[in-house]
Amino acid sequence: IIDVMMPNINGYELLNMLRSNISTRLIPIIVLTARANEYSGLNYGADDYLVKPFSSRELIARIHTNIKLSQLRNQLISQQYKQEQIKQLLTSISSNILSGLDLKVTLSEAVKDIHQILLCDRVFVISYEPSDF
Repeated sequence: IIDVMMPNINGYELLNMLRSNISTRLIPIIVLTARANEYSGLNYGADDYLVKPFSSRELIARIHTNIKLSQLRNQLISQQYKQEQIKQLLTSISSNILSGLDLKVTLSEAVKDIHQILLCDRVFVISYEPSDF
């Protein structure tokens, strides 16, 4: 929670510093302002804002909402990262299979990578060789 009017530093300057730092970039920030038409907090990267005076209930509700949104955003980022890992793994497996490397070695490495990325107990490889009819 950042008040726009603070001693020694402007609330927007602090907001800008927090958004510029990689370790604080994703922290949900609510800006408190005395101006009824003050939307610039959102323009500076705040997640929400409240106009003074406000009720403690409204502040608490907005805090809870922004925490939930932050958790959902973090889950989405985590899922996107995992999807990118899976995509890279599949690309690597495809390249290895198409390169003509030993299939047994390629599949063995693929199973290790799949096990590590997907955190699964077992990985099964089923080989299909079409028969002549």
